[in-house]
Amino acid sequence: MPTLNLAPYEERLPKRGVYVTRTKVARQTYESVTNVGHKPTFGEHRLTVESFLLNFSGEVDEAAMEVEFLRRLREEMKFPDPAALKTQIQNDARRSLKFFRLLKLFRERQTQGVGRSAGDSVISQP
Repeated sequence: MPTLNLAPYEERLPKRGVYVTRTKVARQTYESVTNVGHKPTFGEHRLTVESFLLNFSGEVDEAAMEVEFLRRLREEMKFPDPAALKTQIQNDARRSLKFFRLLKLFRERQTQGVGRSAGDSVISQP
């Protein structure tokens, strides 16, 4: 899976794991899913921050990028092989897309002034 790689500043990063994120490259912001970790499936590596851009195809310049962490999906995990990792990344991407759909719905309801009674839930856990 093609990813963008951000040089990490460990003291500014959340704990290792997979997150729903927004990744800004140049002036464009993309919905994304980001891994913060050491790539245990491929052996131990230095700490990396990798963002997979959702609903995107093409090339981007990695020179200037910024990642906004929105929600933690799971711990970093070691998979038996790259195929299993790819399947999990696809699951993470689906959960992230659901998060962004629910966020959009929530914002639309807020701007429309839709009232809620106490106890109503607009966004559930993805």
